[in-house]
Amino acid sequence: MKLAKPITVQWNLVNQQLWHSKLTRFNGIDGCKTNYPTGYQVLALQQDLWLLEAMFKVVADVNGDTLANDLAKIKQIHHVVFGREARAQLGTVMVPDARLGGTRAPAADDTSGLIVATPGSENAGFNTGVPIELEKLLPFHGRYVDANFKPIEIPKLLGILSSPTPPTEDLELIVAKRVPFRIAMKMSESAIPEFIAACGNSPFEFEIAQMRINRHEPNGGIVIRGGTSGLGASPFGSATSGASDLNSSLPKDAPVIETRINDNVAVEFYGIVRIYNPVDEERVKAVAGLVGGEGT
Repeated sequence: MKLAKPITVQWNLVNQQLWHSKLTRFNGIDGCKTNYPTGYQVLALQQDLWLLEAMFKVVADVNGDTLANDLAKIKQIHHVVFGREARAQLGTVMVPDARLGGTRAPAADDTSGLIVATPGSENAGFNTGVPIELEKLLPFHGRYVDANFKPIEIPKLLGILSSPTPPTEDLELIVAKRVPFRIAMKMSESAIPEFIAACGNSPFEFEIAQMRINRHEPNGGIVIRGGTSGLGASPFGSATSGASDLNSSLPKDAPVIETRINDNVAVEFYGIVRIYNPVDEERVKAVAGLVGGEGT
């Protein structure tokens, strides 16, 4: 009798269901009028699947040849999302204490949170500010973020990518687009540096901007196909009623350090991964000021 292959990493079922819904439900979403995805929906989902495969490869590299869950460095994946589902700020970065050479920051109002959808209106609001001729590009509305992690609207994104003259801001967009990601796991605390290094060495380089330990709830604040508010407001908007606030207190089951019997912790990482565009030498030369000059 052939024995079943042991499960090395447990993947949260709710997060699996979110991915299943993303890959099977299209009618009435992002301008789609049928049960079959539009070409742009397929492109956005293909990007997500490439990124998901790359992130799973990172997890597998960290675990190495381990075949047992209790021996694995990464034991559980609570959630992993990209693009609109991942838009969030995991905390507030404070100015260093004045005694360390900085200016002490005043107490911050803890209003930064999530861009989330109003319950019952999964995809409402994404048409706001988008001209009718650009509605076919709705799968990319707010999918990418700028250098300040602020979601980019379709008109701005298309203008930068198609303008014959170099843009005055967000120049990087002519080379690559930033896709936000979130991944939360139960893992060995001592393996965190190894995971961060593996993210940086991935063919899709996952650039981690924030990390928090024992501060998240699995699937907390994640809304399928992203939120509907704040695209033109603050970088991350505000959490609406009923959503898990990423700046909340410790989960009820978070272990107290003095009572821990191993180094397993719940860790959430947030950052961006770049999707590179086909090389446009003429635009790159224009940005560098080489067009019309000697040697062009």
